[in-house]
Amino acid sequence: MKNEYNFNDLTFLVCIKGRKHCTDRLVNYINTIDTKLNFFFADGSELHQREIINKVSKNHNVNYEKFEYDKDFDSFIKKIYLSLKKIKTKFFCFWDTDDFLNIEKVFFHLEFLKNNTDYVCSIGKIVNFNLVDNSSIELIGDQYSGQKTSDFKKKFVFDDFSCWEALHHTEKMLKILKPVSEAKFNDIRNISSAINQYFQILGKMNYSTDGIFILRQANTSLYSTYDIEKNTSSSKLQSKVRLVSVWKVLNILKSYKIYKIILSESNFQKKHKLFLSYYVYYFKNLIKFNIINDLKKIIIFLRGKIVLNNTKLKTKNFYKIQNEEENSFYKSCQQMASFGNLKNV
Repeated sequence: MKNEYNFNDLTFLVCIKGRKHCTDRLVNYINTIDTKLNFFFADGSELHQREIINKVSKNHNVNYEKFEYDKDFDSFIKKIYLSLKKIKTKFFCFWDTDDFLNIEKVFFHLEFLKNNTDYVCSIGKIVNFNLVDNSSIELIGDQYSGQKTSDFKKKFVFDDFSCWEALHHTEKMLKILKPVSEAKFNDIRNISSAINQYFQILGKMNYSTDGIFILRQANTSLYSTYDIEKNTSSSKLQSKVRLVSVWKVLNILKSYKIYKIILSESNFQKKHKLFLSYYVYYFKNLIKFNIINDLKKIIIFLRGKIVLNNTKLKTKNFYKIQNEEENSFYKSCQQMASFGNLKNV
């Protein structure tokens, strides 16, 4: 993959925890990129992965640091915060080890942020895939649909907009991560809520459907039921009803803590509007995504049925390649997708 773009103002932050097979594949992919890139590898594995990172081409600028083991989300966020303090570029982008980033689209979002100073982050289309028989990519669906811009200051309405994988201003992310890491939420939902809503208050957020930004393998988390031996991205049958509404209701006190953080860090002057917007959004999602879904689970359970949460099931949401540009990126990832000899990972 040969590119002639200038990425001097951007650092890719790669957070590592276990999954050596993913790290090894990522390094192989990085080494196909001729354009000089800046990397900071933050290793929170139980055992270090320095030997894999040492394989990264000398063409790239690489910084590696071993952190304490990511035993929970608090240590994970602390690792990110400490890593960002050492990143010197104006912009940064997270790069998960199970992702294929489209470098051409990364450059598009980098230039967008440089030329549109009222935007705090920019993100593109993220398409999930299954790896079938450790060889072929089966595209599932994109995480969002439709071009959009989040502009809280204009509408005073929070959008369902996850900005985690976007290109960010390094200093802006540092500012919110400090109080978030000190709050010790130890729950990714609270952490992501604080970050997403903070950035919506701070400025505009851009989501572009112009090409695939990230191809992401489904269910490779250490906490998922990913079968490394069979290399199949699927979940197991769940015989228990897992309800999240109870957590959401009990989480109201923590939600107020999030509200206080984003109010303090954003210096938003219209406190009453912010408070109202925040809790309208909170209870709307509680009803829409949690209570209704939990009622469906209860009904299904009472009928004696078990639902298989399997991304390989037949679905109308399979992603279709839009144009030749997307097809070219897809094919290049297809060639890099296998994990090699799984017995050695």
